[in-house]
Amino acid sequence: MTKRAFITGATGFIGGALAAKLAESGWHLTALVRRTSDCASLNQLGAELVIGDLDDSGSFADALRGCDLVFHCAGLTGMGHSLEAFHQAIYSGTRKLLDASIEADVEKFVFVSSIVAYELSSDASVYQESSPLLKNSPDPYGRAKARAEDLCMQAHKRGAISVRIVRPGFVYGPGDRRGGFLPEVASMIKNGRFRLMDAGHSRVPLIYISDLVNLLMLCAEAE
Repeated sequence: MTKRAFITGATGFIGGALAAKLAESGWHLTALVRRTSDCASLNQLGAELVIGDLDDSGSFADALRGCDLVFHCAGLTGMGHSLEAFHQAIYSGTRKLLDASIEADVEKFVFVSSIVAYELSSDASVYQESSPLLKNSPDPYGRAKARAEDLCMQAHKRGAISVRIVRPGFVYGPGDRRGGFLPEVASMIKNGRFRLMDAGHSRVPLIYISDLVNLLMLCAEAE
């Protein structure tokens, strides 16, 4: 029996790579896209496209029915956005998608969060699943991710839906685009705008895109 996945952010870097892997693995794909999105790659994968927005649960609620799993990869990124913009796109959008998934009796909900949801630590090697999440950080993106995670965990704990949360580091690899971590660093180095901190001893948590996609697939298929 064909498994059915509903994906947000499928026109982006992570969601696009995940969509390709799911299609390769025989999943039926339903992708939430904006009317202005470039959907050429999703059309090639044979994905069912739902025109809508996370702000409007009515635009996608019906499409969730019959889906086994939701991959929530969408999220506002980049600089220059207000706290309210991050709250609306990440926290409020996750709440509406989560509520609609529960209403549609979706079995599993995989939320792509971020390593920046953790409280800062002087020793990055100590991070683990039980490490505390942000509470008073000035970083609006990390705070919004942490609050969205809390929504997901509340739903999981009360048995409304089975939730998996993934907190990747900085993702890189084929398909990355301008604004992504590695392309931006490379651009800064090329243009002489990169300063090496701590004599090059600082560590950056990187994860290759195919490794992250394989992890997300495990979230879907393994207990």
